[in-house]
This record gives sequence, C-alpha cells and structure tokens, in this order.
Amino acid sequence: MPSRLRRVSWRSCSCSHFFVFTAIIVVVLAMVWFGTGSMVPVFVVAVLMFPGTYLNTADGWRSIDTAKVLAWTLVSMFII
Repeated sequence: MPSRLRRVSWRSCSCSHFFVFTAIIVVVLAMVWFGTGSMVPVFVVAVLMFPGTYLNTADGWRSIDTAKVLAWTLVSMFII
C-alpha cells in the first residue's frame, strides 16, 4: 500500500457517472416529448448547459469584492 494516499473528491468519483446517466435520461425524454425533430438537440443542449452556467455565474457573483465595486462606482461618478 502506498505511503501517500491522495484524497479523492466526491466530484471526481460519482458525479461524472451521475451526469452521464442524467444526459441519457434527458435525451430519451426529449425524444419522447419532441419526437425526432430538430427541437431535440436544442432542448438537450439548453437543459444540460443550464446547471453549469448557473453555478459558474453564481460563483462569479459571490467572488466579487463589493468594497472595490463601491469604490470604483464612486470614482466613476466623479469622473463622468
């Protein structure tokens, strides 16, 4: 057994399998709802991209330093 064990994050193990199975379920449901028309790829891409986009946007908003934003807002009010 190696002396140094690397800690494995929960994201690296089961999360990838979860997303694969979720994608398969979404594709099957989209084909049932919309048939095999051109709306299926649009729906699948929109549904599968939404969670990642939402989480990254929320994380970006949380990482904004509000003191700096307020300072630059006050500076820009006097410049303009």
